[in-house]
Amino acid sequence: MTNGYQWTQVCSDYWYGYKQALTWNPAAKQVIVYGQESGQDTFFINSDLTITPDKRPLHPPPARTSTSIAIAGNILFSYQGETSQAIPDLWGWNMQTSGPNNATWLAWSNRLGSSYTGTVQSDMISYNGNLYEFGGMMGSNCQGALYRLTLNYSDMSYIREPVAFLLGRAGARLVLVDRQLYVLGGYCEDSVTAWEAWYALDSIS
Repeated sequence: MTNGYQWTQVCSDYWYGYKQALTWNPAAKQVIVYGQESGQDTFFINSDLTITPDKRPLHPPPARTSTSIAIAGNILFSYQGETSQAIPDLWGWNMQTSGPNNATWLAWSNRLGSSYTGTVQSDMISYNGNLYEFGGMMGSNCQGALYRLTLNYSDMSYIREPVAFLLGRAGARLVLVDRQLYVLGGYCEDSVTAWEAWYALDSIS
């Protein structure tokens, strides 16, 4: 106990894995945990700290680690990640229309072409119906661009374009508070300040 705050252990060995992604689902008041080294499992951490595994058979995307996930337009998106190499793809799972016996993910196409090779260990948030992705590693190079993924829901396509730049890093976490975007932590070979620094953008439009 420190300054009135106390950690509560939700589980110890409920599942095995690492480099998983998580996001908050305000509609269901659940934390969604997705992806691991040995599979593409999905778990829900409920507000009472119980854990519900999603046992529906998952169709694509391929199993991966180091992906980033966020909810936009009632769709859970998984972007990039790695198996033996980086995977530069975007998948969406409509949690409202998925049936009780399946959880089908659908691939979204990139209108900017297929030359992009992908990054790993980036992070992503949603705002105003679009996705924002920051950081990660491309090969051995730390990335410092914040990208907006403008989503076209009618044909399941998106456009990815840079909107801001910071010191490159991987493993950072994004938090959006009242249109202020904060970047916490991360690491890069040429910078130790990336471990502790907070950065704020003026706004996202």
